Amino acid sequence: MISFFRKYGLILLSICFAGSLLFYYHSVFDQEYAADVQVFQQEFTQKEKNLTHFVKNKKRVLQKYGVDSLMHQSTNKDFFFHIYQNDSLVFWTTNQLPILRFAEIHYPANGVVHLQNGWYYARTIQHKNIHLVASFLIKRDYQYENKNLRNDFSADLTLPFKGSIAMETDNAFPIYLHKKFVFAIFPFENQPIPSSSSDVLLVLLLGSISFCLLALLTWSKKQSITIYWIIPLLILLLRFLSLKGNWLWFMESTTAFQPTLYASSEWLPNFGEYMINCLLLLYFSSVLIFKVFEIKKSNANSKNQALHLKIAALLVFLFSLVYSSYIGDLFKGLVENGSIPLEVNKLFSLNFYSFLATI
Repeated sequence: MISFFRKYGLILLSICFAGSLLFYYHSVFDQEYAADVQVFQQEFTQKEKNLTHFVKNKKRVLQKYGVDSLMHQSTNKDFFFHIYQNDSLVFWTTNQLPILRFAEIHYPANGVVHLQNGWYYARTIQHKNIHLVASFLIKRDYQYENKNLRNDFSADLTLPFKGSIAMETDNAFPIYLHKKFVFAIFPFENQPIPSSSSDVLLVLLLGSISFCLLALLTWSKKQSITIYWIIPLLILLLRFLSLKGNWLWFMESTTAFQPTLYASSEWLPNFGEYMINCLLLLYFSSVLIFKVFEIKKSNANSKNQALHLKIAALLVFLFSLVYSSYIGDLFKGLVENGSIPLEVNKLFSLNFYSFLATI
């Protein structure tokens, strides 16, 4: 068992990391939304019932005590409440809804209402010349987003994925009330994932590549000189094709593969590709250093020892020039073209990517 692990341990570890990557990726990017929409449907139905009960209670108070009594009641944080008298807005509990002071085509209303800052569900009851309007937020819908303005669904309605509201059912999940279509939820094709999941996916990807390279290096040491040098050339070709063909497109939703974190050039389009290039640099360095020491050892008693050592020393010198220049550009690019915190004196601002960048 021990001898088997020594012989195949590295490739087995690479396969385990790759398998874990596939399994975890599938669990993170699971596209089964039906169950989540069903939970949303139940919560939305219950909230609509509570809304109807709320506005009917307001009507009873209005009929018994008059409109002034409604204006002195305590507000309900679950619903927005507006009173229109003779088509003029005379009372409101929030400034969140961008509505006019007079009744118009969009508000007051019954059912789904799309205003400038979001989608709402409203219930309107009329008593003589007074309209009582209660509503709640379904989803915010700002024209622009930032850290304070987010186009999210209401916190009272559970929906663990990102999406938009549509008024047709094509490629969307319909929402019903009293067996009548109300609106539909259209999931976004690219779903954001938690930063911790992005970190795990990056570690699994780098782990599978690292052990694969170590396995190839160990195996190639036992092969002929021709195969020994062909393998790194093939790896270099594969790396070129992977960057040109964007083979790692499936990781683009993760933090490490976002250009906003780091992007320097066509060959360093994001931090994930940067880390892979660093692993390949270590691999190519190991390939060259091993062969230099092998040449030195095999020619210890050879008349051509001096010549071979000079050639090896020249190769190492040339490689070190290219290597040092490339490493310098890498670290310079991290500072100039990235948003990764690298100030050691600001310890608490450092994160997972700061650690990876410094090693």
